[in-house]
Amino acid sequence: MEQSTGEQLSPAREETLEEFRRGVVKALENTLKKELPNATWETRLFDDLSLDSTAVLEVLMELEEQFGIVFDPDDLELEHLSTVRALAEFVRDAQDAPVDG
Repeated sequence: MEQSTGEQLSPAREETLEEFRRGVVKALENTLKKELPNATWETRLFDDLSLDSTAVLEVLMELEEQFGIVFDPDDLELEHLSTVRALAEFVRDAQDAPVDG
């Protein structure tokens, strides 16, 4: 699988990222209320799917519920919402992050 960032992932890590990609697409489908059979790693959330700020919040809440995580708003940057891949990597990293408290 091609890595646009040049990051080399182990097969297990790549499989995990694929699970997050599927979760991102599912959250997008639920939020947009339509199937996205042509969604790829490089599908752009704003340009290709016309997401707005309200839809982004819905997607993030859906992902939190799906994966049992809570996003830290201080960690969220616009680049994390650029493509399906970027959001999948952000979700993976959020799940891998240690929980404070």
